Amino acid sequence: MTRNARRGRGTNAYEVAARARDGSLRHVSNSVLVLEGPDDSFRVMHLLRDVHAAPGIPRHPTLAAAARDEDAPPIEPLTRRELEVLRMFAEAATVDEVAQALSISVFTARNHIASVQRKLGARSRLEMVLLGMRHGLV
Repeated sequence: MTRNARRGRGTNAYEVAARARDGSLRHVSNSVLVLEGPDDSFRVMHLLRDVHAAPGIPRHPTLAAAARDEDAPPIEPLTRRELEVLRMFAEAATVDEVAQALSISVFTARNHIASVQRKLGARSRLEMVLLGMRHGLV
């Protein structure tokens, strides 16, 4: 998020499953704001909202399933290259940066990303990183 903020990019809101102090599982929506300051400085602010407290907001099915079975491994194991791509995305790399760093074409990088998303059951690149973290891959 910080790297995106430095690049002038926003970060979409996302839902995460987190443990409360009492050990209970909570589903939280995280919205990210970038507050610009003097001399090109900025601050990243996270606005957290308990999803259960906001009626009418649909639950994300993948996160709900992951919350039920927290220790489940990915459906298919990731290849060495797919793990590299996943870890680079976790560090906020762009598709172009992944392609350049791995000496592959942008199209091949996108194919690796799509494969990781499919294997982890993610519907977005952000969810791909979150699920990779949940499974201890990142």
